[in-house]
Amino acid sequence: NFFYNLDGEPEYGAEIQAHPNGKWLYVSNRGTGPMLLYHIDQETGLLTSKPVRIQLLTYINLLTS
Repeated sequence: NFFYNLDGEPEYGAEIQAHPNGKWLYVSNRGTGPMLLYHIDQETGLLTSKPVRIQLLTYINLLTS
C-alpha cells in the first residue's frame, strides 16, 4: 500500500498513529523521510486535504503527559 506525497510521488507507509486527543494523525513513510501530519475533523472524521511536512525519523512515539 502507498500514498502520494505533496509532490505527487508515491510513498510507502511505515507507521500511522493518532494523537491521544483524536485531532491529529501522524504518518511516517519509507520514502523521502518527512512525516505527514493530518488534522482530523472532529465532526466528520475526515482528514485535511493537504498535510504538513515534518522532517522526523520513521518511528513515532507519542507521549500522553
